[in-house]
Amino acid sequence: MRKTVLWLFLVVSLAAQGQQFSIPLIKKHYQSLTSNAEMMHFLDSLRKTSAVIHLDTTGYSVNDKVIPLLRIQQDEVYEEKPFIYLFAQQHGDEPSGKEGLLLLAEDFAAGNLHHILDSVNVLLIPQSNPDGADQHRRRTSQDVDMNRDHLVYQAPETRVIQEVFEKYAPIVTVDIHEYYPYGASWIDFGYRRDFDIQVGTLTNPNISDSIIRYQKTKTLPYIKKHLEKSGFSFFEYTLGHFPSGERLRQSTTDINDGRQSFGITNTLSFITEGMNGKDSLHRIRERALSQYETAKAFCEFTADNLTEVKRLVSNAQSALLDTLRQKTTIRQDHFNSEDTLCYPLKNVATGEDTVFHVTNYFGDIRPLLEVEAPKGYLVPKRDTLLVALLKHNHFKYSSYKRDKRDLILGRQILEVDRVENEGIKTNYPLLMDKLMNDINPEDYFFVPVRQLRRHKVIIAFEPQSMFGIGFYDLFSGYMKKNRLFPVLRVE
Repeated sequence: MRKTVLWLFLVVSLAAQGQQFSIPLIKKHYQSLTSNAEMMHFLDSLRKTSAVIHLDTTGYSVNDKVIPLLRIQQDEVYEEKPFIYLFAQQHGDEPSGKEGLLLLAEDFAAGNLHHILDSVNVLLIPQSNPDGADQHRRRTSQDVDMNRDHLVYQAPETRVIQEVFEKYAPIVTVDIHEYYPYGASWIDFGYRRDFDIQVGTLTNPNISDSIIRYQKTKTLPYIKKHLEKSGFSFFEYTLGHFPSGERLRQSTTDINDGRQSFGITNTLSFITEGMNGKDSLHRIRERALSQYETAKAFCEFTADNLTEVKRLVSNAQSALLDTLRQKTTIRQDHFNSEDTLCYPLKNVATGEDTVFHVTNYFGDIRPLLEVEAPKGYLVPKRDTLLVALLKHNHFKYSSYKRDKRDLILGRQILEVDRVENEGIKTNYPLLMDKLMNDINPEDYFFVPVRQLRRHKVIIAFEPQSMFGIGFYDLFSGYMKKNRLFPVLRVE
């Protein structure tokens, strides 16, 4: 009942502002999802009727569909306030985030959320994967999973998301998804997940402890309280196939997703997972509204705690630039914690919640291999794959000007083992250092470690890194026995 009342209140409050627009999903009485063309027409109508809505074309999909960016601000000069950045539908078969962000944009256009814009500017990409969305498929038309593409950036759609982050430097980012709770194995088990919204925080061990702690102790309770007040259930994002006895854990530490790839620069970054439907339209009204409320809660949290968030991010980012010889974790895993996870699941037969007390909960993330930060890395100018990676990640680099004090080390690959961490088998080469001070400096770009993306640089270019370039088929040729790894260390 509360969800219906909230939905009616939203529609009536928008109408009371004298606005004639409504999101296409509502106009079509929830009988079909908003297409890319319908979305662009709707967003253009918001731009024409509201002074706070600015509509930009950030790029196009492979099939030439527009990927729009809404910049929502009160002031003419957007640099005056920090940004929160929300993007949805990296996975085309997860549509409710897009519909929720369209509701949020409409609410801003109607003038209902000026208390947020008094403090922050808001960036929205409602639909990151328009080709997949219009075909209701997870991947892009190139068969790329965008949320596993934030290091190599094979898809132009993923590069758009990164370019917005680079241009506006938001202090908070939210990557919006859906999870599917109706799998047959869960139904056979007799229980299933029934959380309207799950929210995941940063997990990579290189990210500032103060940011990770703040997310868990301040942000999550705020979002939970907001959602429960709005009639929606909340749980911290948890992975693992419980019916089969698989361990439960927080999600991946990999920097190639939309959350960790930004959080690795010491910003607050989150993933949200709304409850998907049995098909694209099943419960779409409730799903869209839950995503709207979650997105609004993140905006309000950022505005309400702006001074604290700005100070936290500024201090953590300064630490990335100030210290050269700090270590970077390049291999890590989840370990069983002493905590018992209270895991509420819905009884399929009765509809009642049952709380399972899970001891097979791997809530601790510990480093397995760390490396000292070098001065930087040398990337061969002739290697087009590596140079493209530099550009797409917005790594700072320049032509190498040799300092006589530089010690240049190559890494000879002696053997390549396969090691399982985080449930994934990755390459683990045995290395031998090789002094290479006789190289021609003109043949290389120099990538300094002292930059905001320092940890991402190191994770990418260390050959023993579990999520570096050696993890990808595109670079598999670099991980051969007796080969010299092409990226050199400068000590």
